[in-house]
Amino acid sequence: MPKRNSLDLLILLNLASLAVIVHTPMLADLPDAIHVAFSSLMVFVLPGYALATAIFDGSERSGIERTLMIVGLSFVIIVLGAVLLHFLPWGLQRWTWMLLLYAIVVICCAVTVYRRGGVLIKFPDLDQALTLINVSALIKAGMFVVAGGIAISALWMARSAEEYANRFEHTPFTQFWMLPTPNEANNIAVKIGVQSSESNPVAYRLQISIDGKAVFEKSDLKLNPGERWERTITIATPAANANKAPGIAEARLFRTIDPPDQAYRWVRVNLN
Repeated sequence: MPKRNSLDLLILLNLASLAVIVHTPMLADLPDAIHVAFSSLMVFVLPGYALATAIFDGSERSGIERTLMIVGLSFVIIVLGAVLLHFLPWGLQRWTWMLLLYAIVVICCAVTVYRRGGVLIKFPDLDQALTLINVSALIKAGMFVVAGGIAISALWMARSAEEYANRFEHTPFTQFWMLPTPNEANNIAVKIGVQSSESNPVAYRLQISIDGKAVFEKSDLKLNPGERWERTITIATPAANANKAPGIAEARLFRTIDPPDQAYRWVRVNLN
């Protein structure tokens, strides 16, 4: 039995190797689009193609049948691989997935080479390759690739947005604001507020200064998660400075769990 050309297996192994290399820590700074592209190949195409070639090599099938077979077998591999990795001590991690899928591709390629009677790499002649191209099939394949890329990109963007929203939602924080109000006679008034979105009750200390001089302090402000405190604070201007327009009002918010001189939030307002 004559050997059959294994150029497709060479391309398959090179793509699988590139997918593994791209996901190594030293290439972690590559654009996300490259990681997504190679991850999609490694999950949805390469293992299914390798398994389909190992099992059904030589059988005549249409392009649509072959495509559906590749995607279907890839999903089967992913499901069975998830069950296998779940029971292994290393668990479901990126590197365990990559090694498992790469091992499947290599093993299936070895089986295919054995069935083909050995390794034969023959590059097709360019003119011959052009004559064998089916324009209609090429257009259909291109539309399938574009549709798959759009679907994968949409899923990736939705997942990224969901992860960001969840991360933001569960991050404890405190809102702190101060707004100037119209002056009354020689007095200065500011509206100040605090809203806690912390995960536990927090005790705060509030300090207000004007032009670097402390004029107000509240040390018994305690808020539970979700509680809000807001007040309009009127500060009398000393008689000696009655004719001098105030400049900068600065409010600092401290937490009792932090060092005494470490402000947790601060805001500055120009009173002119």
